[in-house]
Amino acid sequence: MDRRLLGSASSFGGDEYNYFSYPMYKDLRDQNQVFAGMLAAEKTSVGLSWHNQAENKDAEIVTGNYFQLLGLKPTLGRLLTPQDDTAKNANPVAVLSYEYWKARFTASRDVVGQAVLINGHPFTVLGVAPENFQSAIGGYRPGLFIPVSMVEIADTGDGAPDDLNNHQSSGSHWWRG
Repeated sequence: MDRRLLGSASSFGGDEYNYFSYPMYKDLRDQNQVFAGMLAAEKTSVGLSWHNQAENKDAEIVTGNYFQLLGLKPTLGRLLTPQDDTAKNANPVAVLSYEYWKARFTASRDVVGQAVLINGHPFTVLGVAPENFQSAIGGYRPGLFIPVSMVEIADTGDGAPDDLNNHQSSGSHWWRG
């Protein structure tokens, strides 16, 4: 059986070899002439620590154009932009979901600009997502959003972090477009 990645538009369904590599997503996004734009996202779980209190939290690793393409405005601070998704490990930043901000951070406006530890690494909180937004992935309710450039730290599972530039990598097949 040919084990090359075939690409899939279905989120979280089918054989693992039907998924996009991240470079394949970028090619499709950059050569797209049909849609207003394309984004990609991946579910993960991270260890998050703030003020010496740690917990596991669902997170979403997203492309830099995620919030912009969805036409969303922040409740507080700012959202991720393509500039936050430029180079591997270059921008340790995160956006909190509105629900998580209220529950875990007691809706503190001071959280913007503060550091949280994600899987033991410091990330700066950029802002808070809009109140009525959970995720582009139907039914998923992550506590925070992290740029794909930080996947090596955010997703310690089955993704191969050094494969963000390899079209046929079996390690970066976790991207669902």
